[in-house]
Amino acid sequence: MRNKNLIIKIFIIAAVIIAVGYLLAAFVFFSENKNNDVCKSVNVSILNYDKIKMLDSKTIEDFIKKSKLNPVGKSVTKLKIETLENELLNKNPTIKSVECYLTTSGVMNVDVKQRTPKFRVMTNSESYYVDSERKIFPVSINFSAYVPVASGVITATFAKGELFDFISFIEKDKFWNAQIEQIYVVDNKQIELVPRVGSGIIIFGDLTNIEKKFDKLKTLYSEGFSQIGWNRYKTIDVSLKTDQIVCTKIDR
Repeated sequence: MRNKNLIIKIFIIAAVIIAVGYLLAAFVFFSENKNNDVCKSVNVSILNYDKIKMLDSKTIEDFIKKSKLNPVGKSVTKLKIETLENELLNKNPTIKSVECYLTTSGVMNVDVKQRTPKFRVMTNSESYYVDSERKIFPVSINFSAYVPVASGVITATFAKGELFDFISFIEKDKFWNAQIEQIYVVDNKQIELVPRVGSGIIIFGDLTNIEKKFDKLKTLYSEGFSQIGWNRYKTIDVSLKTDQIVCTKIDR
């Protein structure tokens, strides 16, 4: 009986030794192969083209190829993936997020999400987009977006704050979203609106009582202009703190 137990113990010990030896050999084998593996190519994908295209994959691929962090031909153990991601984010403000990862076949996948412009700002000195997260990014020479345009005296703080909220209000209203073609900001954040229909410039004033002003305008459009026509006035002033709208006729 003792001999039988001894044989079982020896068998178990031998099995453990074999298993440990196999794991060590496998670890060494895969480590050596990993050290010998290199990145063979880069594949860039823009994940959120949607209806607006602000980036192209070739531009990003070319940037990576010219960068010191170009992974192609380098051992996978020497790749600085996180550094490459940060480099792409820092050098291209149109990129919202980026994720790099290596496949078993040696391909570096670069998944990019672009910023989505909400509106464009154009002043005498600069032009840029503001995205849906209130982030500013530059206009591209290769791509443009069909979004609302705001021009005039606009600071970055105003663009990301009050103006962003004002444009958001317009976007939520189907009537005004279709009717307002351009926003112009004069001194002291006074707003003028260029409508798509009619010749009259809307003098909106400051960004207070927004809903009330648009309600007055909608009443004028639906009950007044529909009867007398859209092209009689050169200005439509709703900036007064009363229920009145002052319209200036076009000189004939």
